[in-house]
Amino acid sequence: MESAMDALRLLVTKKKSQAREIAAKLSETNRKRQEATALALTHARQSVNENCDSKILIAHHESYLQGVVGLVAGRLVDENYKPTIVISQIRPLSKGSARSISGFNITEAIKSAGKYLVSAGGHPMAAGFSIEPEKIPHFKEVVQNYAEKNLSSEDLTQKLKIDCVLDPSLINNKSLQAVKNFEPFGIGNPEPVFQTSNLEVTDVRRLGSGGKHLRLVLRSPDNFIHNAIGFGMGERNVKSGDLIDAVHNLREDNWRINKKLQLKLKDFLPSKKI
Repeated sequence: MESAMDALRLLVTKKKSQAREIAAKLSETNRKRQEATALALTHARQSVNENCDSKILIAHHESYLQGVVGLVAGRLVDENYKPTIVISQIRPLSKGSARSISGFNITEAIKSAGKYLVSAGGHPMAAGFSIEPEKIPHFKEVVQNYAEKNLSSEDLTQKLKIDCVLDPSLINNKSLQAVKNFEPFGIGNPEPVFQTSNLEVTDVRRLGSGGKHLRLVLRSPDNFIHNAIGFGMGERNVKSGDLIDAVHNLREDNWRINKKLQLKLKDFLPSKKI
């Protein structure tokens, strides 16, 4: 959305007044990026829900900013565990970004529709490309056919790797900040995955189109309350009073610029009785 030169200028300037000015500009740029990402993500979720049986998700719209399509694709992969392509459908040349899952080479999938592309490049887990807007429907058809032939149901079953057990007493902003110190997350630097046990469900809500997503309020044994979100978990059987063991990421919920700690659920099971 802006040039990276501003960040470089902030690092090298020796004038406090200039540093404050650049920092304020970067903060405003980041705020706008977060808003643009949130808007595009909301629209893209609705778009892919209309074709949720496809083995690869493809969303495209003229409102998506080029600078956020990669972020949106990554979030959709996290939520659905399917390879995802998001396209900023601008003229005269649309820009697309893709993220994949383990075992599926997204660059090869995109290049299978190479005759419709202007340019493309990437690696097995992420790719970018440019395409003329009127050729997007043909591109989608070829890539979806490629995914149908090259992805199995087993490939689309996510295997969870838990990095460590997190005691309920450590679900706090200090732990969140420790996690954020390792950002940015991505290929080669995955986001930490925690397991926390014996969390009591105190509230259950279904969100999104058709109640696809799940929002829980959880109480820890030391009576701290935590919000949790489970994308694509709306059909899971859970009710108030249940005791669960949760596998999750620690996230900062920026909805409506109201920053709160949130557990992003990856899975949960009834707590084991000892």
